[in-house]
Amino acid sequence: MKKFIWAFFFLIPAASTYSSKPIQELRNLPNKAFDYGETLKYRIHYGFIDAGTATLKVLPQKKVKNGRLCYHIVAEGRSVSAFDWFFRVRDHFETLVDQQTLAPHTFYRNTDEGGYKIKQTVYFDQEKALAHSDTRNFIPIPLYAQDIISAFYYARTLDLSQLKINQYYKFPVFLDDQIYQVGFKYLGKEKITTEAGTFSTLKIRPLLLTGRVFSEEEGMTLYVSNDDRKIPIELEAEILVGSVKMSLVKG
Repeated sequence: MKKFIWAFFFLIPAASTYSSKPIQELRNLPNKAFDYGETLKYRIHYGFIDAGTATLKVLPQKKVKNGRLCYHIVAEGRSVSAFDWFFRVRDHFETLVDQQTLAPHTFYRNTDEGGYKIKQTVYFDQEKALAHSDTRNFIPIPLYAQDIISAFYYARTLDLSQLKINQYYKFPVFLDDQIYQVGFKYLGKEKITTEAGTFSTLKIRPLLLTGRVFSEEEGMTLYVSNDDRKIPIELEAEILVGSVKMSLVKG
């Protein structure tokens, strides 16, 4: 169960190194997927057990970082009290995402999962293609590298209309002072029903980091709304012991 709450920020199990040149002109990406004030709430089940909740918020207040307008995004996950005896989760993440480039300026996490605890802040200089955490000096990153929360919001803005069945899409994410290639495979369209209603969805197969949690690289299925917002509606995953499901309850 460990880390399953944020497992849809899926990592291909191979780190990469990059040396990127400074950006001459910042990109300007269209965004019809989310806006200030959006809140998404999820219920998480471990098998038949009500295990936890997850919330993703784009705060209504606009933020300014380095003279640029930003989205302030907060993500939280926690196990319910009845499940704490088995595996206690109290996770809190924040990211400031540039409104124009949809790349992060800063990322903060406070993770408490079954006794595993970590606090970390990461600072991005996207124009110079550098990043550093509060425990390490600047290192080169790919242009517009994401953190694990901003990656989710960036992915929602992608135009998937031209993807073919079984086609992959990948982009870089900075995590634990390394660069990973985040990716998913497009599987087609499907209609599903959850507590929040019935939705026409795009079916996606994330590529997972195997070993600690997942037994298979393609052991997860994610359904996102088939519209401009691309809201994750439901996630199903097989883990080393049992299975988990995360479903939208409000969005």
